[in-house]
Amino acid sequence: MNAVAPSASIAPVDPGNSTPDEDAVADYSRYVAAAMLLGMIDTFAAALIPMPLTHAVRSNPPGSEARRRGLAFACS
Repeated sequence: MNAVAPSASIAPVDPGNSTPDEDAVADYSRYVAAAMLLGMIDTFAAALIPMPLTHAVRSNPPGSEARRRGLAFACS
């Protein structure tokens, strides 16, 4: 790749004057916190799916209506 020299019309940025927009930072922080929380809840809910299926399979004989309903619930 060819290196491009900075143009004379581009003013250098003074690190002392560049402050981030505090509202944008706060909004993004809230967004990230909500996304992380929803991700954790989704993982927890997905881990609970096998519980009703296990209960329906273990507590009912093969071919029973209750066992079929439990399988249908877990697979839907």
